[in-house]
Amino acid sequence: MTHPLASGLVRRLPAVASTMDEARAAMDGPRIVGVRAARQTQGRGRRGAAWMDWPGSRLLVTYILRGPDCAADVRHRLALLAGVAAAEACDATCGTACGLKWPNDLLLAGRKVGGLLLEAPARDVALLGVGINVGGCGTPGPPGAGALLAEADDAVCDRLEEALRARIDAWRALLAQGHWDQLVAAWRLRDPTAGTRYRAQTDEGTVCGEAAGISDEGLLLLRLPDGRMVETASATSAFD
Repeated sequence: MTHPLASGLVRRLPAVASTMDEARAAMDGPRIVGVRAARQTQGRGRRGAAWMDWPGSRLLVTYILRGPDCAADVRHRLALLAGVAAAEACDATCGTACGLKWPNDLLLAGRKVGGLLLEAPARDVALLGVGINVGGCGTPGPPGAGALLAEADDAVCDRLEEALRARIDAWRALLAQGHWDQLVAAWRLRDPTAGTRYRAQTDEGTVCGEAAGISDEGLLLLRLPDGRMVETASATSAFD
């Protein structure tokens, strides 16, 4: 049985080092399902990279997910689920058309507007960190970054956070009923990154290839220079 986010409490804080670390410390709270902050000073992304705060309005939250879908052998599915849920929430709230870059980036008009990070602090528990640049306020952000809207206030961020929780719950319920194929199809519709070059570690060593979508299991498909296709659960691209 999964524990829905919509019925729980998201603790709100003005500023923290990392919402991921705050959520980890709050895991024993019986009703707490997440920690949200207006600002974080030591946010992190995939592979320990620093997460640079967008200077305008942003959504910074980490959710505490519990249930059998957090188990190690199926946890990779949560990463895809989170990406699709975030893109859908952004589109519904802000009228955008977000794309997804495997495994954890939200794209809009070719620019990164958000990122997701999944960590596993305990058995059947996962922490899902989400950072989304909501409003730019006319201020330039980090190179290659963008925002969902030119301007946004706290009310827009609140609606986005509520929509995000609802979409995560909806997709988790569908997956619990065995509809993994629907999630894979939804991801593929939002994937604009065919041809992006990635480097991955395989049984053959380090290989480089071009993205060719995702497999039916949600792994990245790489087309190698010799034409062979390989699947990988861990890769880095020129964008990372």
